[in-house]
Amino acid sequence: MVPLTSKDIALEAVMTKNKVKKVEYVFSNSRNPELQKVVQLSCDCNAENLYADIVNKTKVAKEVFVAPTYQLLHTPNDYSTAFENDYALTLINAQDAWDVTKGSSSVVLGITDQNFNVSHEELSGKVLYYDATNTSTTTHGTAVAVTAAGNTNNSVGKSSIGYNSSLKLYRMNYNEVLAASYAGAKVVNLSWASGCSFNPYVQQAIDEVWANGTFIVASAGNGTTCGGAGNLVYPAAYNHVFAVSSVGPTNNHERVPGDANTTHQHNASVDICAPGYDVPFTGGPGWYFTSSGTSFAAPFVTGTVGLMLAANPCLTNTEIETILRQTAFNLDALNPQYAGRLGAGRLDAAAAVQLASGYSSLSILSQVDNLGCTPDAGRIEIQNSLFDSTRTYTYQWSNGSNEAILENLSNGDYTVVVSNGCATDTATFTINANPTNVTAQIVNAQAQMAPTGSINIEVYGIPLFSYLWSNGSTEEDLIGVPAGEYSVTITNGLGCARTATYIVLDLITGNQIKKVETR
Repeated sequence: MVPLTSKDIALEAVMTKNKVKKVEYVFSNSRNPELQKVVQLSCDCNAENLYADIVNKTKVAKEVFVAPTYQLLHTPNDYSTAFENDYALTLINAQDAWDVTKGSSSVVLGITDQNFNVSHEELSGKVLYYDATNTSTTTHGTAVAVTAAGNTNNSVGKSSIGYNSSLKLYRMNYNEVLAASYAGAKVVNLSWASGCSFNPYVQQAIDEVWANGTFIVASAGNGTTCGGAGNLVYPAAYNHVFAVSSVGPTNNHERVPGDANTTHQHNASVDICAPGYDVPFTGGPGWYFTSSGTSFAAPFVTGTVGLMLAANPCLTNTEIETILRQTAFNLDALNPQYAGRLGAGRLDAAAAVQLASGYSSLSILSQVDNLGCTPDAGRIEIQNSLFDSTRTYTYQWSNGSNEAILENLSNGDYTVVVSNGCATDTATFTINANPTNVTAQIVNAQAQMAPTGSINIEVYGIPLFSYLWSNGSTEEDLIGVPAGEYSVTITNGLGCARTATYIVLDLITGNQIKKVETR
């Protein structure tokens, strides 16, 4: 907490006028020095007035933005304590996904929400972290956490898509998202909204989480959020956030088919859809109900990502996003009025987990194989720029080297095994650095100064040769030249140059072939 005073007289006056009651560093969990400087002022005032006063009456702030206002994305419907069926898990093919993997407790899902009832029968034994000082309402967070990875196959309550995945439970703000990432969460669920406009500092925090290797899933909005279903909602609309909207039991985007006023968000930021209308949930011990909201669509995706990472721990964020998109069930034909605004389609957990299980997370796709100008000047480089920057790579070459670059190589094959501590790939490269070789047939001039001599050369080695003769010719052969000394510089396609010098004799000297120098 920052003291509620300032050495800047103008800022002090603004704080007093607007009854600022709290000043805090909002990204204290960030490791970005710039984000660590971001300060948030809370007041008993109109936020727009405080914003205007700071902008117009002070010079202390580098940039000023209205802070996020966190709100849950929850639309209660009707409640009950028993379910005839769980259409949501059936729709996303959960059982087929569990045939591939039931998840792993080593995969941690981070849930950021209002609060959680960790004594719930579906959360007992699942939670690795929880802030016991949190006194907020627990219904929403409990429902989200249980949907993502509550206890399954325990003869109690309901099944959860994430099955055996572990949970770490955090408060509802961006600093907690950073905390979850640095605490080892492989995916973080954000079933809430923080506003309707872009904030560059929040984007930096999101980028930091992404760069740390944590996949971020967020609710896209509940239709009335930010003034309409077509409008952008944050955090869902930030870069590096996977935004989830809703469908019903027949892949319907309208909760009531034919009623356009019953949809959740559909816009350019939506990445995928999942069950979000009248879905079975639990909000407290022994309390099971149905509810609607993209708050509850998002954790189906979060739990599925947990299964994907259990099947293949090497997946990068980009690969997770690619797999979810590639395996989604296309919704456009069933919802033509929303075509292009429902992302890749409806989540198919089984297809995503199946593809993830065999997905190669390491492939030596880029290499530079430079053939040298002499037999011992070959060079091979494995370019790390195409690899996952969050991992450390090792190299084991057939010649014993452990470097990414081999130089001064003689002709032959070189095999490398590349590992990132999780997966391996092998590639073999051939060095064929033969120097340019040249032979010549010389026809001497028939008389002194007569332009009747010639030098016909044959060149071997790396192709795409160019020629430059001492008399200015750029042809391969010299035809019709008088007696004399002629040098040619031959350059191959790699830029390697070789020079040879020849003498054309006249008939008085005799019909001889004389090669003077080659270098």
